[in-house]
Amino acid sequence: MPRMYVFRGDGNLTDARQSSPRLFAYLNTFDRDLELVPWDGALESLPTSESVFVQAPRNGGCGIKPLGEFCADYRHVAFKEDRSIRRNGSCASLGELLGAVDEFFRSLRRSRAS
Repeated sequence: MPRMYVFRGDGNLTDARQSSPRLFAYLNTFDRDLELVPWDGALESLPTSESVFVQAPRNGGCGIKPLGEFCADYRHVAFKEDRSIRRNGSCASLGELLGAVDEFFRSLRRSRAS
């Protein structure tokens, strides 16, 4: 089951859905459950052996640029308010985020097939 790390200071999955409604509407089209994992905002507590979704903290946490770099290195999908987070910490369009979601699930299917 794919996992989503949600910054504890930002609430829960309901809050994540409210801040990124178009992302969650798109995720629902994949008919897959997501495991919600409370996240303390430290990069060290994110996995390095599997790709996950990571909601960027609104306030606090590790910082947007380090998060973008880390997530790019480990093929995580970092997002904030219906936008993806790039390696340099900038926010990309919803279209880029949805493309990253597509790639995430393609990669998941490939790894399960092998």
